[in-house]
Amino acid sequence: MITFIEIDPVTGTSLELNTLDYPISQEFAPEIEYEDQNYKKALVPGEWPAHVLPGALYLTITGDIVGRDSVNPTVDYMTKRTALLTALRPALDSDDLQTTRHHGTLRLQMDSWGAIATNEFVTVSFTAPMTTAYVSVTEFRWTAKFPRPYFLNGSTRFYLT
Repeated sequence: MITFIEIDPVTGTSLELNTLDYPISQEFAPEIEYEDQNYKKALVPGEWPAHVLPGALYLTITGDIVGRDSVNPTVDYMTKRTALLTALRPALDSDDLQTTRHHGTLRLQMDSWGAIATNEFVTVSFTAPMTTAYVSVTEFRWTAKFPRPYFLNGSTRFYLT
């Protein structure tokens, strides 16, 4: 189970998830890519498997954006949606400040880890409606690509298994 999760963008303010404003589903889907690297042997038909190292980690997180302002929850929702989007991807008008190689760092702690570990990310997709579905609560879905298939704390590796 997730005990701490925070997005630290390259520029801008960090944003903690799994709070009253951004509760997340505890069921998220980590996926590690592996390349299919078969090779041919001379004089032997067929393809033969080669040793393969794990590639990038893809992680999809779903949660809710909650507008809690009692007077105007829709405006509060849109403000929080904009803050989340700003933390997850580079600004479209600031190409000189960020590259597509690194949009931010995800700081994550699971129950079994005992420490907060980090991994840099690039946002692959972000979905959250421009209007709220139920007065002030609407689901979001974020998919990110991490260059390493594990999170790091110093030299200690933490895997999402």
